[in-house]
Amino acid sequence: MAAFGAFVQRAVGPLVLALVAMFALGVMLGLGSLFRDAINPPREQVLTPLPDGVPDATPERPEFTMQDLPRAPGR
Repeated sequence: MAAFGAFVQRAVGPLVLALVAMFALGVMLGLGSLFRDAINPPREQVLTPLPDGVPDATPERPEFTMQDLPRAPGR
């Protein structure tokens, strides 16, 4: 009986710590969702063109074609 009591005591500590960690994570996620607009307000995106003389970064894509495969005899 004493061994079972010791097992329960050893198991309760990590279980309580896991529950506390999950509660803290839930509080952090909840507060983040409540204040998501105040924490990092969205800004208008400003796109600037590339300066003259800069090569295009998107090369031509190669074209792949399927070769004719030999057929098995009798098909």
